[in-house]
Amino acid sequence: MNRYQTDVLRARLEYASCVGKKTYFSQREADDKATLSSFHSREELVGYQCPFCALWHMGHRKSRERLESERKLKPYKFENAKRRAM
Repeated sequence: MNRYQTDVLRARLEYASCVGKKTYFSQREADDKATLSSFHSREELVGYQCPFCALWHMGHRKSRERLESERKLKPYKFENAKRRAM
């Protein structure tokens, strides 16, 4: 995978991960909201820490394709927000 491909993949993952999602400042706050929303929507939702903004979001469990994409990015050190900001 070349640098352009990793940049495009990282940008798509970041967009899907952060844009339009409410942010929470703690895991407990995200998990509590996910539990309440799961009850009302009857969908399984979870709280998770975003690797791009380092805050907490609520969403569906990661798909197999998403996990595979994140695994491919690890050698390029795009796994967390602190490295991206440097």
